[in-house]
Amino acid sequence: MKTSLLTLLVVAAAGVCAPASAQLVDSKRLHAAATGPTIAAGRTSFRLIPGAVVRLADGAPATTAARAVPASQTTTDVPVARFDRYAIYLDAGTAARTAAAVPAGQQPRVAAALETRSGQLILLGSSIKLFNTTPAIAGALATRTGGTLVYASAIDGSAMIGYGSVATALDNCRQLQGSKGVGAIMPEVIPRAARLL
Repeated sequence: MKTSLLTLLVVAAAGVCAPASAQLVDSKRLHAAATGPTIAAGRTSFRLIPGAVVRLADGAPATTAARAVPASQTTTDVPVARFDRYAIYLDAGTAARTAAAVPAGQQPRVAAALETRSGQLILLGSSIKLFNTTPAIAGALATRTGGTLVYASAIDGSAMIGYGSVATALDNCRQLQGSKGVGAIMPEVIPRAARLL
């Protein structure tokens, strides 16, 4: 009986720890690099990581051992963190190569930031979410700000406006705060994918 209880506890602990260990991060380097502006969104605030380059990770998801990121890592093409299917880089060499690969005039559509209370890595998308609004008001705000209405729901009063870059989305998120006919406006936070235990 005691053996089976102990085995059950070990299996449960492994199941709980596996998803957490799959998202390894060099937190010291990320905290040191988080020197950008603070974005307030409701009760939450985020500090941008201006030197971070966010790219889709190459190939299939890596194993936990391959995701480990030593603090002394200096290789230019190794990510400092992984966030589901994204890899986050902090060095200038990767940033320059990524900028060269992006067509002229196109800005990043995903940015890295740290949640100020918990210090957790989050990714911000190039859209803003509107709450307690109508499709007509959301469409008018999208037109006024040069965005594209991604969706608008009359049922739950939510909407999303997409922009060409994260910077444009964050600027419009700040400018539209307190707009008439909108309860709240927040930047798009890219959620982590759900994982099976």
